[in-house]
Amino acid sequence: DKLHVLIVEDEEIERNALTMMLQFSSSEIQEIQTAENGIAAVDAYRHFLPNLVLMDINLPGISGLEAIRQMQRIQASAKFVIVSAYNLFSYAQEAIRMGVSDFLIKPIKAENLQPILTDLLTQLHQSEADTQQRLRQQEKLAAIQPLLESDCIYSIASMRSNTSITAIFNFLQ
Repeated sequence: DKLHVLIVEDEEIERNALTMMLQFSSSEIQEIQTAENGIAAVDAYRHFLPNLVLMDINLPGISGLEAIRQMQRIQASAKFVIVSAYNLFSYAQEAIRMGVSDFLIKPIKAENLQPILTDLLTQLHQSEADTQQRLRQQEKLAAIQPLLESDCIYSIASMRSNTSITAIFNFLQ
């Protein structure tokens, strides 16, 4: 899958610069949407459900950190990168507690953005592979579940089994 990116930045020049940097940094980006304040960002997030959010902290209305909190309640799987002109430790601390992936100080350079995109794409592809593996395992279990259930019933009815009934019940949940 390709990346869907939401850029949240109140300064139009910064928003446009980030959009251009992303477009030139990776062919793996399918769509970029932007928002100029925290409230618009939460609304855009709800409808767009991006994989990556580049979030300015100082926004009109609600702060970037509060917007991230609200977004995480909608869907927690997106990666968040804080974009700020302020190198304040307290912001970084709070961002880490919230599980933010990275913290970029403005002005942002494409070479600082590239490793973040590469890492995110790797995580995204790994997550998809893990999901596919889980689905295959669930399908296999679904296929053998009737056999296990009938074996369990047989074991109970015949009172003979090499496997404890508790173990079978635990396996079947």
